[in-house]
Amino acid sequence: MSLKKDGHAMYTARLKFVRKEELKYLSHLDMQRMVQRTLRRAKIPMKYSEGFNPHPKLSFASAMSVGLVSEGEYLDVELEKDLPPHVLKANINAQAPRGFAILDGFVTDEKLSSLSSRVAYARYRIVFEGVKSSELRKGMDALWNKEEIPYTKKNKKGKRITRNIRPMIHSVESIEDEKNEDQTSLEVLLSAGSEMHLKPEVLIDFLCEQVPIIQDSFVSIRRLDLYDKHKNKLMEKE
Repeated sequence: MSLKKDGHAMYTARLKFVRKEELKYLSHLDMQRMVQRTLRRAKIPMKYSEGFNPHPKLSFASAMSVGLVSEGEYLDVELEKDLPPHVLKANINAQAPRGFAILDGFVTDEKLSSLSSRVAYARYRIVFEGVKSSELRKGMDALWNKEEIPYTKKNKKGKRITRNIRPMIHSVESIEDEKNEDQTSLEVLLSAGSEMHLKPEVLIDFLCEQVPIIQDSFVSIRRLDLYDKHKNKLMEKE
């Protein structure tokens, strides 16, 4: 059991949620604000920081790119008192805007590792409309035949840095749409931790270089879930 300075128990709610199409253009900061407003309307007894400008003590597992939808995001909220998970879920969902919903959760008085420190992998589904599986397979073959895939980007200081992204691509599976031959999906597992992190857009850029027809297709990205270094979902306790 973890205790506050006054000796009372500290409680943490770990929640899994979805972000659907209605909210996909929110920035991470706007997403944080929306969640805070929702929890306040739901009258969740959140613990607040001390100081001149107190704010709810909550944290996300990973920031989401603008335009991305997800079936598996995670959030920690520190609480002033214990609450049954089903009550927490029902109260939040009753006040949530369209496109946001709590799927699962638990409340504990045990000290948890931060969500951000646990994240190591992310699974995505990337849908290519107007691309046949045979065409996409050319790009996949090129991917698996390369030991190194250099990718150059600017860091926060504006310096150009080149990294090998091949070790950050752990699995790529092609999924054919039986009802639509001109649509193919990839399910990919990428590094997503603080030390190694690969956005799916970078993988798409590589595939476009290998298969130019992809550049003219409509591409959608959905994050399916986040995992720790043992490939356990984050809702599973350590």
